[in-house]
Amino acid sequence: MDYPKPGDYDVIIITGAPANPDGQEPWLVRLREYINKEVEMTSTQKFVGFCFGHQILAMAYGLSVECSDSGYEFSATTIQLSETGKTLFGQESICLNEGHQFQVKDQDLGQLQNLGWTDHTHIQGLFLPKRLWSLQAHPEFDATALGRILEFAKAKLSEKEYQSAKERNTGNVEQQVALDSLVKFILE
Repeated sequence: MDYPKPGDYDVIIITGAPANPDGQEPWLVRLREYINKEVEMTSTQKFVGFCFGHQILAMAYGLSVECSDSGYEFSATTIQLSETGKTLFGQESICLNEGHQFQVKDQDLGQLQNLGWTDHTHIQGLFLPKRLWSLQAHPEFDATALGRILEFAKAKLSEKEYQSAKERNTGNVEQQVALDSLVKFILE
C-alpha cells in the first residue's frame, strides 16, 4: 500500500482493525512510522481515528496503549463526556458502539484533551483543535455491522460478555451526533 506524500491530503482517517496497535507485523510498523512522521512534519493536516485508529494516533502523540485487564468493552455503551466532549457533542453523555480490548492508558495527555470516559476505558476520545479528533468507539458501525463483528468476536468473549453485548446491540446509539461533530471538525 502506498501512503500519501506529506501534506498531499487534508485529512487522514484511520478506522478500526482487529490488531494490537503495538504489534510488530510489518504493516503495523510501517503504519506507525508513517503516522508518527506525518504528525511531526505536517501542521495543517487533520487526523481522525476510530478504535484502533484512535490508539495509533494516541501513540503518535507519545501516549501508551495497553490491553485492558477488564476484558472487552463491546456493544452500545454510554460514555460520560468531559467538558471538551460536551462542547463537541452538545450533550452530557453519548451512547456509541464499542468493540475493543486495547485502549489508551490512563495518563497525562499533555496538549491533548480527553473527550470522555466509561468505567472500563478512561480515555474514550482525544481532541486537539484543528488537528486531532478520535474516539475509542465506532460511530461508523450501525447495529447490523456491530452484530456481524460480535459474531466474529464471539470466541474471544466470555458467554456473559457475549450475551450482554448482544442484548445491548439494539441500534439505540447516537452515531449521528458523533458523525456530525466529526464533519464539523473536518470542515472547520
